[in-house]
Amino acid sequence: MAWKETCVMDLKIKFISDWLSGRYTKTLLSSKYSISRPTVDKWIARYSQYGPSGLYERSRRPASSPNQTPPAISDKLLALKRSHPHWGPKKINDLFKIKYPRLHCPADSTTAHIFSQAGLVKPRRIKRSVTPYSANLTKSTQPNDVWNIDFKGQSLLGNSQWCYPLTVTDDFSRFLIGVDGLMSTGFQGVHAVMERHFHEFGLPLVIKSDNGVPFASKALAGLSYLSIWFIKLGITPERIAVGKPTQNSRHERMHRTLKAESMNPMQHTLEKQQMSFNQFRDNYNYLRSHEALGRTRPAEHYEYSPRIYVPNKYEINYDLRNKKSQT
Repeated sequence: MAWKETCVMDLKIKFISDWLSGRYTKTLLSSKYSISRPTVDKWIARYSQYGPSGLYERSRRPASSPNQTPPAISDKLLALKRSHPHWGPKKINDLFKIKYPRLHCPADSTTAHIFSQAGLVKPRRIKRSVTPYSANLTKSTQPNDVWNIDFKGQSLLGNSQWCYPLTVTDDFSRFLIGVDGLMSTGFQGVHAVMERHFHEFGLPLVIKSDNGVPFASKALAGLSYLSIWFIKLGITPERIAVGKPTQNSRHERMHRTLKAESMNPMQHTLEKQQMSFNQFRDNYNYLRSHEALGRTRPAEHYEYSPRIYVPNKYEINYDLRNKKSQT
């Protein structure tokens, strides 16, 4: 019998009528209506217990969902997601485990579903990854082998002043040494920031940069006053090839996160923007997990350098007097 030619409910009624007539065995009914013997038994049992209403289709949803995430857990996950809207389910789950170590954390896929149901997932364009270039550049095998330094472009503050974010990361641990909003890319501001970092974290073996000011110049070997100062401190300056940001891919990846989480939009004043940078730095180092680090945080891998910074006042003053002559 062709089920699609008539209503399923009508067929069930005819089926019961044939059964009640006493002219058909269950085997014959199974053959006549092209249904299995267990289905025959099920329909007869439902009719016997509930009457005609028992023939209606029932919801196949389980009466209970023992594996469903409790609302208290979902609410906490959603609160974390709203606090960190740019983080995916993996990073939110890793943060959840830190904040609520005694609570059961759902699977990453479950958390992703919770966010999707709440409308908190924005589709993003998948970008093709580029293999990082590493030839002739020092490879870090421990903290402070290589620091990366760069400016995250220039951005206009709400008060129409320009902000030049200077960023420094430890290449091995991804630890964000600092994000400092400067008013220019000049030597003096960068020198002051780096001196503060050296005092706090010690000296790296290598500092890697691009070829922009003040990291390089048109002088012999491309040395600038900043790179000369590094050399005097026992730090080797390295520069990536012109137009090859992939040679500093780890740092560039941090820049994308920095822009998304603390520069969109920019604050009204440099002071407020610096507060935003400081908050980002703390989150990046101590809260945000990194898949490249086995879903742990940079602070768990970074150690202070044993190479202590000892300033040479004469050399610093010499550089400051000559900063205007830098090209």
